[in-house]
Amino acid sequence: MLTGKNIAIFGLGKEGISAANFLGKNNNITLFDDKNESEINKSQLKKLHIDCPVYYSEKLPNEAFDLVVRSPGVKITTPKLQRLIENGAKLTSPTKIFFEQCSAKIIGVTGTKGKGTTSTLIYEFLKTTFPDVFLAGNIGLPALDVLPSIKKESIVVLEMSSFQLID
Repeated sequence: MLTGKNIAIFGLGKEGISAANFLGKNNNITLFDDKNESEINKSQLKKLHIDCPVYYSEKLPNEAFDLVVRSPGVKITTPKLQRLIENGAKLTSPTKIFFEQCSAKIIGVTGTKGKGTTSTLIYEFLKTTFPDVFLAGNIGLPALDVLPSIKKESIVVLEMSSFQLID
């Protein structure tokens, strides 16, 4: 588990907010987005359960970060993201954190078409036999939201877009 780190989370969508809530219990979190404040989905920010600074399209603060978590909607070539990395932050993503910390078996589903249908079918089949099955990922429920409930005996069906697999 990551603890005592200074972490930048880039992207205020579902996965960015999920990562902030998951990592914010034991770390210092700062949120970033390249959009203007007026362009941000305010309902997402209401799901934030920690108190942390949020920077929109403004200049980056003069602060060093141990880690930068890139949300799937943020291009890896985004200049502000690259500056955080150049200043010493190690790049990661919510998907990578999930894979590193999940002790259960993971069935990953990716591809161009049919990921949601395939993931749901696998989940429905498995839950008829196994009592501890989770469906998460690009299908709507961020993987880090279910991670605290997962046990070694669990099975996770994880739908992943290409944007979640870049790094």
